[in-house]
Amino acid sequence: MGESVRRCQEPRRRRPAVLTAYFKKIGARVGLYSTGYQWAQIAGTVKSTSPLAGLPSWLAGAASASRAKSNCALTGLTPRSRVSVTQYISGGLDYNYSCI
Repeated sequence: MGESVRRCQEPRRRRPAVLTAYFKKIGARVGLYSTGYQWAQIAGTVKSTSPLAGLPSWLAGAASASRAKSNCALTGLTPRSRVSVTQYISGGLDYNYSCI
């Protein structure tokens, strides 16, 4: 990947952290919703000093309720993050599974 492409991607990868810092500043509750794959594409590797570190994770993408339940044991999307909710599809509809 060329240097100019890397430079173009860096501002895009900082957007989630900037938005999170803003929402925290105004007192909003903040969490992260994604699949692990999509999160890696959006944010890349998140540093432990990032405002994103430690936020609760809501993991999408499970194909069944039993898989959603087991996804509660996965690592969250950022350092110190805990999976609090998972999502699965059944009968063409999305359902949430609480890990808490």
